[in-house]
Amino acid sequence: MTPSTKSLRAIAGFEAFKGVLAVLAGGGLLLVAGRNLQGGMELLLARCHINLAWQGAKTLMAATEAVGRWNGGWVAVGVCAYASLRFSEAYGLWRNRVWAEWIGVISGAIYLPLEIWDLSQRFRLFTLAIMVINVGIIAYLGFAVARQRRPATPLIPVRGETGQDIGRD
Repeated sequence: MTPSTKSLRAIAGFEAFKGVLAVLAGGGLLLVAGRNLQGGMELLLARCHINLAWQGAKTLMAATEAVGRWNGGWVAVGVCAYASLRFSEAYGLWRNRVWAEWIGVISGAIYLPLEIWDLSQRFRLFTLAIMVINVGIIAYLGFAVARQRRPATPLIPVRGETGQDIGRD
C-alpha cells in the first residue's frame, strides 16, 4: 500500500467517523425532540449543585427548550443528507476514487468561512484545531485531484500544415 493510499484511507476513516457521529447525534435528538425536557434539565442541574441563575445554566436551559420544540422530521432529513455525504465520501476515498476527492475538497471548503467567522467571534483552540485539520484535508485532497488530472487528448488527430499527423513517425 502506497503512502498516498494510506493517507486517503485515514481520511476515509475520519469521514466515516463523522458520519457515525452525525447518525448518533441525530438519533439522540430524534429521541428527545418534541418532549418537555426542561424539567429533566432543571433536575440534572440541581443534582449537580449548579445555580440556575448562572449564565451557563441559562444557556443550557434555553438550548433544552429549543431542542424540545424541534420538528424531528427535519432533523432526520438533515442527518441523513449529511451522513450520506460523509459515508459516500469515505467509500470513495477508501476505493481511491477521484470523485470522492472532489467531494472532500468541496464539502470541506464549504465549512471554512463558517470556521473563520466562528474564530473571529470568539477564539477557541478547539475551533482552531478543527480548522487546521480541515485545511490540511482540503489541501491534501486538492493536491491529489491535481495529481490525477491529465491533459485532455483530442478525439480527432491533429494534422500539421503538411497534412501529416503530428507526433507520428
